[in-house]
Amino acid sequence: MKNITIIFALLMAVATQAVAVETAMVCDARGGETRYYKYVSPFFGKPTVEQKFKGRWGDWCRPFDGYKKPCELEVSDNKSKITEYYEVYATKNVPSLDLIEGDKILKVETLVIDFEVAKRIFKQRYFKQKNGGEIDDWRDGEEYSCQFLSE
Repeated sequence: MKNITIIFALLMAVATQAVAVETAMVCDARGGETRYYKYVSPFFGKPTVEQKFKGRWGDWCRPFDGYKKPCELEVSDNKSKITEYYEVYATKNVPSLDLIEGDKILKVETLVIDFEVAKRIFKQRYFKQKNGGEIDDWRDGEEYSCQFLSE
């Protein structure tokens, strides 16, 4: 009987603590839009970050046809970073940047979600694919505020 009680107590502890930490936020984004993110730190295993898309929570780093290569996701204590790679094309000649209309350009977007200080930090950089050089003049970045949600 004692063994059954101990096993039952352990199962209850694991079952009730399956998700030790879950933090959800809504963040401002470009164009007055909002984005929803959730940090999930399970009792066992590595923490993950989910994004609400079409009303449902799902993997933040999910396959997308527009990616040049798969996205990369790093999650640490209360912070996450996603890097996405897109292939875009020069829409006109830009002699000062040695770009010709139709040249392939690698666009790299990095997004950091900080669940500790409630911030969303967006950066994008562009690289000429013909020589790998960064187009410094096109660097862009913004920082947005977030609000914690209670679910």
